[in-house]
Amino acid sequence: KTSLLAAAYGNARLANALDFDETFPVGVHFGVGAVASAFAVGESQGATGAEVLQAVAVGYEVGARIASYIGPMAEVEDNQVKGFAEVWGVAAPVVFAAMAAAANLRKLDTDQFQQAIGFATTNSPLPAGALWSSAVALPNSKYCDAGWCCVAGVFAVESVLAGSTS
Repeated sequence: KTSLLAAAYGNARLANALDFDETFPVGVHFGVGAVASAFAVGESQGATGAEVLQAVAVGYEVGARIASYIGPMAEVEDNQVKGFAEVWGVAAPVVFAAMAAAANLRKLDTDQFQQAIGFATTNSPLPAGALWSSAVALPNSKYCDAGWCCVAGVFAVESVLAGSTS
């Protein structure tokens, strides 16, 4: 047992570190945010398995839409990968997937959900993947800290429920 945010962080960080990732068609992994958020929030409120599964599906849907809007991380010409896009990042879809899963479980109304989107936006990491992918000496960290992204998504929802506006 731990706090909600610590559970969200630990679930997402460990899953991402162990590469428990799906690969969405644009090349990002946002499912870890949806699943880790749904597990943490679901456990904190005693949600049923069906409610957690629904929240994961909602998180995937929102994460997929954000990822698709951002676009692929690789440049493709004539069906050949030519390299990484000039600007790309995988963190924002993780934040939004986590936020949407948490929002679903916490049953935010439309206005609250809009506020949660605002918090998720202001707390999404910059798209710095291109800097990571072109580094010669890679750090021993991944290009996206899924734990912090999941915390940002859950925090967005909890902030709204505490009365904050974005």
